[in-house]
Amino acid sequence: MKKSLVCFLIGFFIIGGLWAQKQQQVEVIQEKDKLVSMTIEFIPSLDEARFIYSCPAGTFEQGNAMIAIKERAEKFTKERGYFFYTYIEKAVTKYDNVNKVAYYTAFIKFLN
Repeated sequence: MKKSLVCFLIGFFIIGGLWAQKQQQVEVIQEKDKLVSMTIEFIPSLDEARFIYSCPAGTFEQGNAMIAIKERAEKFTKERGYFFYTYIEKAVTKYDNVNKVAYYTAFIKFLN
């Protein structure tokens, strides 16, 4: 009896959590330059965003990606009326060897 109740509650919370995640609206902002593009996936209900910097793998420099995201995050902070931002977790660099593209992704939380 207790095991079935515990299993039911665990299942209920997992399904509820998945449903809640699907209900979150994501605003996608894309900006492109000649070689570089920046995609911002912003979740207003959480005040969080994922900044994705991409460019040809041969021209990728992590320092440039970090600076570009920092500058864009500062601008985004002002545009949306936040006071400051913080990085939620370590940034991730990925390479698409088929398309020869590098992706640098930063996870940011905005605070009032």
